[in-house]
Amino acid sequence: MVDKDEASFGAISDHARGNMLRGYSTALEGWRRGLNLQIKIDHTNRMDEVVEYILADGITTHHFEGSVGDHVSKEAIAICSDKSVLREHLQKAHIKMPDGKIFDEGATAETIGEYIQEKSHPLAVKSTDGNLVKHIHNDEEIKEAMEYLKDKMDGHKIIVEKHLEGENSQLYVVGEEVFHLTGQPASEDARKLALEAVRSIPGLPQGSVLININEGTEECTVIDINPHADIKKNESLSGDALRDVPKAIMDYYFPATKDFNREMAERLYFDFDHVYTSSKRGKLGYMEIPSIPEDVRLTRFILMAERFPKSFLGWVQSTAVKSGVSGSIRKLSERRISLVLGGSREDINAFTNLLKKKCRRFKHPVKFTRKKRTTPVMQGFHIIENPSLDSKKVKSLRQENKKLKKEISALKKTRPDTSKNNYRKFVRRLARVRKKGQ
Repeated sequence: MVDKDEASFGAISDHARGNMLRGYSTALEGWRRGLNLQIKIDHTNRMDEVVEYILADGITTHHFEGSVGDHVSKEAIAICSDKSVLREHLQKAHIKMPDGKIFDEGATAETIGEYIQEKSHPLAVKSTDGNLVKHIHNDEEIKEAMEYLKDKMDGHKIIVEKHLEGENSQLYVVGEEVFHLTGQPASEDARKLALEAVRSIPGLPQGSVLININEGTEECTVIDINPHADIKKNESLSGDALRDVPKAIMDYYFPATKDFNREMAERLYFDFDHVYTSSKRGKLGYMEIPSIPEDVRLTRFILMAERFPKSFLGWVQSTAVKSGVSGSIRKLSERRISLVLGGSREDINAFTNLLKKKCRRFKHPVKFTRKKRTTPVMQGFHIIENPSLDSKKVKSLRQENKKLKKEISALKKTRPDTSKNNYRKFVRRLARVRKKGQ
């Protein structure tokens, strides 16, 4: 789990990785532009959880699933989901694709096999839903493909097409913008082809296009189109795509927000963990995320004192929430506390004055040292547990605790009178272990 106190746009909740990253990153971009955000997680399909959200500016409202907005028609999604229908649309638009043939559900493995044997290798055999894929490079793999088809093809249309050599590049189109996501940098021809391919699908203003680029001729061929932005892992993206793609999507759906203050907006992010766990626990409706302040300031303090009251961290949290200040507080040691703050200058100053007034009433004087803060702060105010006891250390302490209990029990049974001193030593050791684990 990423430490929230040090989180940034590229160091976010583990729940916002995988397919949900595209939804989180796009929703975050809209929220940071001052748009009203309502969000939930659809857990219906455990293998493909979806971030659903609504963004609104007071005049215009748009619904999204992942990176796909409501300008994408149901027809377009259906076309891209059925690869045989997709091929037909691309062919009508004269978009270059791999040579191939579609076999309907009634075709036998033998019929498909005869066609495969007539064609030169390499070939790709796949179902029209894109899930059943087998590559053929030699005669031995033809036999394997035949067995595979007999076992898997029931109820599926099958596509057999030329498997192209070269490197595949993933491009993303939204409106008139084309972005390079993965693979080698896209040429102007590849970018033009991606734009034409998306335009050939009715009701598809945005989508990912997988293009094969021949190493020798640099000829470009469309392999697939997907309505979703193929943002899955931060490290898989080229350049600044993780930021650029959500930005382009928001520019397309909310053009009036293009000139928002990015420097200020990027200083806060919302608690996606809370959204995820709330949805997981059965909260089915949308959660409204509080709006981001217009003028966001960040700062950090180190508080030092001989001793802090036990209730201090809780008081700071409740007071910060009431003051409209985001951030976190962490006890670094018995004498040192880290306090991170984010919010408007006015709210931070008001909260800081309350904090210092509170500290002046303590038995032990508190020293405030201001530090610079540049990384984003999570909205809301959070108490962060001291990470000094990591999971391995906790496990080790528990094992030692269990071992001591067994030794004490044995001492009581075998030498109840003569081992009192040893027994007291074990009790003291046990108390120390328990204290470390707290």
